[in-house]
Amino acid sequence: MGYNSNFFYQVKETPVVDIEELRKVQLFFSNPDNGDVYGFYDVKFDVKKTEEDNYILTGIQPEENFAKFYDSELFAEKLSKALKKGRINLIFIGEDGDIWGFAVLPGQIKELYICYLTKEEYERLCSLTSQS
Repeated sequence: MGYNSNFFYQVKETPVVDIEELRKVQLFFSNPDNGDVYGFYDVKFDVKKTEEDNYILTGIQPEENFAKFYDSELFAEKLSKALKKGRINLIFIGEDGDIWGFAVLPGQIKELYICYLTKEEYERLCSLTSQS
């Protein structure tokens, strides 16, 4: 049966991509012989070309948004190699409510940690971080 999760993404900074590298990512995830590919199998990307001949990633379209995303970290790593500039957060919510994700940056990924704060806790945290 397996463990299903919902997939969401957030564009945090405009994602400029290397179109050839992005094609390699799409080709990798469309190959049924890659045994590590699950939820992102046959993923599609929406891309817009700018007047400056840059390519902006505008959408990530897996076949299903509720699937077995065992390949979430692999997808984040591959996508980071195509990202020239910007940041995208990949977020997954498991069927049991567990939440995990990755900040995808050019050439690197960072694991996201989800926490819930009251307004007062949030303001306290912001005041502590602004002091450093």
